[in-house]
Amino acid sequence: MNTFESFPCNDRQIRYQRYATRLYILLIVISLTIFAGYNLVNISVQRRTIRNPSEGEYLKLEEEYSNSLTCSCTSISIPYSSFMTIQAHYHQLCSSYLITSQWIEYSNSKAKSHPCDLCIRDYRYNAGSQFQTLAMLCEQARTTIDHALDVFLQTQIVNSQVIRQEVFQSKMKSLIESWKNSTISQFERRMELIRITTSANLLMNRLNIFFQYTNNDSRKIYIEPRNYHGMYSKRRKKKCRTKKN
Repeated sequence: MNTFESFPCNDRQIRYQRYATRLYILLIVISLTIFAGYNLVNISVQRRTIRNPSEGEYLKLEEEYSNSLTCSCTSISIPYSSFMTIQAHYHQLCSSYLITSQWIEYSNSKAKSHPCDLCIRDYRYNAGSQFQTLAMLCEQARTTIDHALDVFLQTQIVNSQVIRQEVFQSKMKSLIESWKNSTISQFERRMELIRITTSANLLMNRLNIFFQYTNNDSRKIYIEPRNYHGMYSKRRKKKCRTKKN
């Protein structure tokens, strides 16, 4: 087969013409193969818009077209409170009867009505103030958490496109853990401030010290710390036993 045959020509020219013909046919076959293959693997891109899809429809579309699906949000910002609820669980002491006003008043009334007013080491003298301190700490914990929770739930998530479910859950878990750590740190700083203030100002419970007014004109107050192991304390305990008997 010789598509480039011309006259006159010799044997050498005919041989080259046949080589050119074979090369020409081979190039045509290769070109047709490439063209046919391109048409077979070519995927036509179609854009389809679905308005206001339900959650089930969106999850189905996300499963089928995870790489090409885009879904715009009608609102680019939404507060955490619209899709999240956080319930704080406190220590069982903060929900017990021991920090109620009835129990604190009962403890104080027992200390006032105790017949042995010199038994200063009796626990009932300090019980009321100690339970009142526990109630204050529990109330402080509730106030700190409630305030931090209100601020956190009012925070808004901003995004113009729908976030994939696993990405959204991972992000929310990270934000909640960060909020919990910051709230705990905030409460610990407040407690540390109370401890530093109490220690620096040498604040003491009035039941654990003596106040002795030696000069009414100068209005000076002299503080005498208790000595639980001295004779003075033993003498008071002896009087206490005598009154009890």
